[in-house]
Amino acid sequence: MANSLSNMQREAFEVFEETLSQAGADILRMGPVLTNDEAQLTLQTAQSGGGFTAYTAPGVNVTKDVLSGKVTFTSSPKAKIEKLRWVDLKDNKNLLNDRVVSMANRAVADIASIATAGLESLFSANHPLAGTGAGQAGSSKKYLDTGMGVGSVSQSNLFTQALSRSSVIGGIETLRNWVSWGDATKLNLGGAGSDLCLVVGPQNEDLAMQLVGSAVASSENQMNYLNGRIKDVIVTPFSDGDDAFLIDRTARPVGMWIREMPTVSVTPDSSQGNLDLIVSCKFIADFFYDVEGAGIIGYNVA
Repeated sequence: MANSLSNMQREAFEVFEETLSQAGADILRMGPVLTNDEAQLTLQTAQSGGGFTAYTAPGVNVTKDVLSGKVTFTSSPKAKIEKLRWVDLKDNKNLLNDRVVSMANRAVADIASIATAGLESLFSANHPLAGTGAGQAGSSKKYLDTGMGVGSVSQSNLFTQALSRSSVIGGIETLRNWVSWGDATKLNLGGAGSDLCLVVGPQNEDLAMQLVGSAVASSENQMNYLNGRIKDVIVTPFSDGDDAFLIDRTARPVGMWIREMPTVSVTPDSSQGNLDLIVSCKFIADFFYDVEGAGIIGYNVA
């Protein structure tokens, strides 16, 4: 019995890992996946206080970086536990592996859902640098908003028009002109060396592929500026099908924090004389976003 259980556990683990490797969640391509094993994930930003100046002597023209904002994320553990009766296992030799495959696929789907909901939450999330002081994004500003900035800085990463060729090009132009909050220095986002991706809902998949995939942009055979400039189209089921995001992945504005990857365990149920099996799967994950919000454009039709 011990050897039989050991074999079942080993096979279940192998099936689980294989399923995880094959399942994949497209939405995770939106940004980095961090694996910090800590109770909290804290991101901070430093504002430089200006660009380079002529060097004259040590200690002259020195500016000090100041931590101007931070945002902290706390991940929530997720678990799924099932009980398999020994008689059902006896009648269905594939039952254990079938349930393990289902758990692996569900874990990947749930992580993808966290990422998708996280992106959409940026329309309502308060900007970490919201405020009216120097180097801040403006009073009561959201992470994706219009008219952000203080003093001479005024920029918007929220588009209220539907996804189209012109709105995507407008998003790239916005990224190209995006400046840091502290000293209004252009950050060189969205350029030829950037890693741009477009994240859309299923109803806009065909449109996105046409915008990005075609070498020509009109019946006059004009060169399609977006072809080759946008490297990836990611499709995920947004709650609002018109939502879309243009992300420069080199800026790492958003991503996933997977503190613990999905794992599975198979143990005898001691309450039933070790006859039945308990199958459990768990993971710890959360969506995260950068403090400054540089490198992302949100499309939310008003």
